[in-house]
Amino acid sequence: MPWKYFTLAAEDPRGLNQIMENVLFGAYEHTMTRKLAELVKQTPGSSVLIADESLDLSRTTDFKNGGVYGTSTGSCPRAMDTYPLDGLSQIIKRWLSESNTSVVVCENAMNSKDDLTRMPPRESRILTYGNELYHLLLSRDASSEKIENAVRESCRYWMTGVCSRCARAYEGEVESDVFFDEIVANARYVFGPALDGEGYVVIALGHEKLP
Repeated sequence: MPWKYFTLAAEDPRGLNQIMENVLFGAYEHTMTRKLAELVKQTPGSSVLIADESLDLSRTTDFKNGGVYGTSTGSCPRAMDTYPLDGLSQIIKRWLSESNTSVVVCENAMNSKDDLTRMPPRESRILTYGNELYHLLLSRDASSEKIENAVRESCRYWMTGVCSRCARAYEGEVESDVFFDEIVANARYVFGPALDGEGYVVIALGHEKLP
């Protein structure tokens, strides 16, 4: 089932609406999306939906419901080359390769720091802030395997990811919310799951263009 980039018209609200659902869900208990919400509403730019190439956008009123592959998975797609995760991974890989300060922060909206003791070992780089749980990709992590690990491990029905830049490579425990101020201030792309886990939406902020 090959995937495809569906470029959305500037006046098409479906991509922004789907991203905002993820952002506002996370904002109840997470610092990054709470700080990000107003920026996304004020400065949305171009957007793409990454989904099965057979999807008929004209028959899709929003990007909530799945069934693109015949069944609804209820979670993010498996890391297979022909799945939409590969399309998202390519965008993230290009971003991480642009600069040694490029980072991607994936907010884990469904799990917390307390859950780490009950979960299988994580293959991605973990960040915590209080009880909040995040997955971090640095410029040196521009490989498909590392990107897919971070996205899959952070994505359970809901998730918000941000492509940004950060002067300091944080790892482990984040000391203050100043880190999130920097991530939001330098945010260029925001992404999240769509179609009930069968695709992804990526939006550019302001005048940024999607790669």
